[in-house]
Amino acid sequence: MKCATAATLVLLALAASARDEKSCTVHDSEGTYYDLSGLTAKKDYSFTTFEGREYYINVCKSVQTETWALEDSGEVGGFTRKDRGDFSIGKVNTTIDVRDGHPLLIMKDGSNCIAGGDLKASTAIRFICDTSVTSTGQPQLLAELPPQDTTACAFFIEWRTSYACPTSEGVGFFGGIGFIILSIIALIVAWALFTVLWNRFMLGLRGADQLPTIPFDSVPNVDLSAVKGSVRKFTSRMGLNMGRWGSRNSFQGFSGDGITRSGFSRLPSSHEEAAHMLGEDEDEEDIESPIQIVRPPGMDSEGNVRL
Repeated sequence: MKCATAATLVLLALAASARDEKSCTVHDSEGTYYDLSGLTAKKDYSFTTFEGREYYINVCKSVQTETWALEDSGEVGGFTRKDRGDFSIGKVNTTIDVRDGHPLLIMKDGSNCIAGGDLKASTAIRFICDTSVTSTGQPQLLAELPPQDTTACAFFIEWRTSYACPTSEGVGFFGGIGFIILSIIALIVAWALFTVLWNRFMLGLRGADQLPTIPFDSVPNVDLSAVKGSVRKFTSRMGLNMGRWGSRNSFQGFSGDGITRSGFSRLPSSHEEAAHMLGEDEDEEDIESPIQIVRPPGMDSEGNVRL
């Protein structure tokens, strides 16, 4: 009776010392980070007492094995089978503590102890960092008080696993994005506050005049008309008219009717026809000088080559 009372008080004291952390994780006093969430399983772990009784347990999660005659079965962190109903060894706890460099999980408020009184069953699990254990490892019972299975109400378990080793605290993608967004908002708020204080106390502004403004009118406007005019002049001088002919115009060779140019079977017979072909009627201001038609020797004004 006294052993069970002392053990239970020790477990309750350890549980009260655990500080708030994210579920199933903890930082020790030096900032070392531990994450036991990888031990949370869909299938319960089990361990056996010295007298052969089997217990079922999970980490930071209620047991998945179906229980019998237990209140609040969805909160049971571990239990064993008994003749008159299952016996809970503690409720689910997601708060981890660190003792002597080892993560510690306390589960309390289990079933009433058989010894009597108001004491309830409790369990302490000490996780040992062991990199040689590649899987989750298995819990191992170190002691139970009282030492008989029929009256045991406090359980001390050791669990060797690589999940008990210190690790880095990842923020994840969305966590990083959130940090960047909050930093930008903080900078904007700081800039706005500084601007208001400056305008009010240094410049003597009042009312809406002291609020920060963004000088959008100072942003230069780019006029693209000059660029368009230069391009059109260049294409006209090179004998190109992208709007009319649709593709680059180049001499393809001689034919029976004259020189073929991207769909035209002969050369223009006059200055007026040449101007019309080059789109001078639409863009007269872009053509600085009339087009000079140079005919090969032996070609008449109609564009026919005489042999």
